[in-house]
Amino acid sequence: ELINMGARHIIIPGNALIGCFPYILTALRNNHPDAYDNMGCLKSVNDLIAYKNDNLQAAMRNLSREFPDVSIMYGPMDEGMRQVITETLAG
Repeated sequence: ELINMGARHIIIPGNALIGCFPYILTALRNNHPDAYDNMGCLKSVNDLIAYKNDNLQAAMRNLSREFPDVSIMYGPMDEGMRQVITETLAG
């Protein structure tokens, strides 16, 4: 719809690592250490986010082929968040 309205530059943000959000960690608390990654985030939730982000990027590639005159960029929310958490844990 944005493209049909004349947009020529679009940034689409990916999904953040919600498996690291306190409310998700509380709601889906798990007693199995294997459920968590090295940042203390729920692996299963973040695996789902990675899958969703991969599909989003595939859809964006299809849009780019369909509209070659439009710049469609992906904004990775997960990498910045991963860096902040990792640096915070490192002290």
